Amino acid sequence: MIVSSRIRAFSMPRVREAYARSPVLANSAMSFVCYALSDIIAQRADANNDKKIDGVRLLSVSLCGPILGGVCLTKLYKNLDRFIGSGHSLKVAARKIFFMQIVYMPFSVSTFIFLSSSLNAFLKGERLTVACGEASAVTKLRWREAYWTSWFIWPVSDAFNFTLVQRHMPAARPTWDAVVMVAWNAYLSWRAIGGHSITEVLFPVRMANV
Repeated sequence: MIVSSRIRAFSMPRVREAYARSPVLANSAMSFVCYALSDIIAQRADANNDKKIDGVRLLSVSLCGPILGGVCLTKLYKNLDRFIGSGHSLKVAARKIFFMQIVYMPFSVSTFIFLSSSLNAFLKGERLTVACGEASAVTKLRWREAYWTSWFIWPVSDAFNFTLVQRHMPAARPTWDAVVMVAWNAYLSWRAIGGHSITEVLFPVRMANV
C-alpha cells in the first residue's frame, strides 16, 4: 500500500504535466492505444476470424485514434468550454451532451467507419478511389445503426466526463473518451470491417431466411 501510494504520488503530477504541456499529443497517444485494443477485441469477436490478428486492419483502426480522439476532441472540448462554459455543473454538462449527440456523434461515427474502411482497403492494395468508394458505401449502409446505438452509451459517459473529469483534469477528457471507446470502437470496427450486425448475430437463422 505504501509503495502504490508513493507511485501514485510520483506519477500523477507527471501525468498532469504531460497533459498540460501537450494535450493533443497526450490524448493522441492514449487514443492510438485504445483504438488498437478495441480492434483486437473486435477481431476476436468476429465469428469468421481465423484467430490471427489482421495487422493492416489493426493499423487502420489505430490511426483513427489520433485523428478523432487526439486532434478533433481536444480542440472541440476547448471550444465547448469557450462557448458553452468550462464549469462542471449538470446544467453545463447537459448542454454539452446535447451538442455531442446531435452534432458531433453523427460526424464521429461516419468519419470513423469511412476512415477505418478506406485505410484498410487502401493499405491492402486497392486504388485510393476504389477504397474510398467502397468505404463510402459501407458508411451509408451502417452509420445509422451505429448512431442510434450511441444513444445508449455516450450520454452516460459524457455526463461523467463533463462533470467529474471536467472538474479534476479537463485536459484528459479525450482520454476518458478513448477508454470508453475500447468497447464502442470494438463495436464500430466490427461493424465497419468485420461485416456483421447485431441482428445477424442474435437472429442468424431468421436473417438467413430473409
